[in-house]
Amino acid sequence: MKRHYNWKLFLIGFLMNTVRLFFIVIPALILLVVGIWVLPCLYIGFALLAIALIIAFVQQLMIKHTAETSDDPKLVPLVEAICSDDWKERTIEWTNQKIQEQKEKEKDGRGPDDADGQ
Repeated sequence: MKRHYNWKLFLIGFLMNTVRLFFIVIPALILLVVGIWVLPCLYIGFALLAIALIIAFVQQLMIKHTAETSDDPKLVPLVEAICSDDWKERTIEWTNQKIQEQKEKEKDGRGPDDADGQ
């Protein structure tokens, strides 16, 4: 069965990736404002903003490709959750399950870095 990555998740991820690139976006926005009076700053600001948007888009495309094609046993439950039609509920359930497992591990005396079977 082919997995389908939800377009809302793609958009949310794209925006989050753009925010993560604040060290490029903030100077670009400053240069765009200064570019109102100084034309070269406007061009540099647009170039920096375009670079940040391209990087964010490519990162999200890579995440989408991984979600649709990954066969990693540790990643499959999460990927199945985010690629389902009810992705919000299933992702919340998966997250709560992982939190519960972590609490049980800590209660048993194992640290968060201890892997099962080691």
